[in-house]
This record gives sequence, structure tokens and C-alpha cells, in this order.
Amino acid sequence: MNTFPPFKRGDTFSFFASFEQDGDPVTGLESKLRCQIRDEKDNLIDDLTISTTGTPGTYIFRADSTETWPAPSNLRLDIELHDGDIISSTETIIIPVRKDVTRDG
Repeated sequence: MNTFPPFKRGDTFSFFASFEQDGDPVTGLESKLRCQIRDEKDNLIDDLTISTTGTPGTYIFRADSTETWPAPSNLRLDIELHDGDIISSTETIIIPVRKDVTRDG
């Protein structure tokens, strides 16, 4: 399993992913992709928003807010692609979430 660097709850969570086929960028996938973040008990924590970028075949995955993400915890995500009758998923990735020190309240 791959692991993101430790992440502080309340910070902006986003990452880029690129998709290629035979070395060429694959565009038009934003409506076919899904990415969810779940805790160790499989509870849904967040559905990430997926958008195109200025680079063909590259998408940005972003959480609207991480203020309520449990910390400390090790959350999990994968990216799922629905292409007709075929569904495929990436490897599960761990997100080590830590408490933030500087925050409101």
C-alpha cells in the first residue's frame, strides 16, 4: 500500500493524477472517475471533487473541507474508473491524518 505524507486536518487536501493509454493522455474521464475517503471501519469520510486541469489527461482530486476529518487517524482512498461495464480501481492509498495546532476555536 502506498502512503501520502502526513496530512494536517483542516488543511487543503488535493492531489493530481494523470491517465495515459499507450503513452497518450486520456481525456474526458472526469465523469467516469470516483474517489472516496474512508476510515479504518469503512465509514465514508469524504467524496472528492474531480476536475480537469490545463494539462490533457491530468485531473485534480480535492476535498471541499477537512475540518471534520478524524485525527489522529489513517484514512484510505482509491480511485475508481467506470468505463461502460468495466470498473477498475487503483491500489488503496493511506492518508495519515494528524491534529492541527493552529486553527480557529
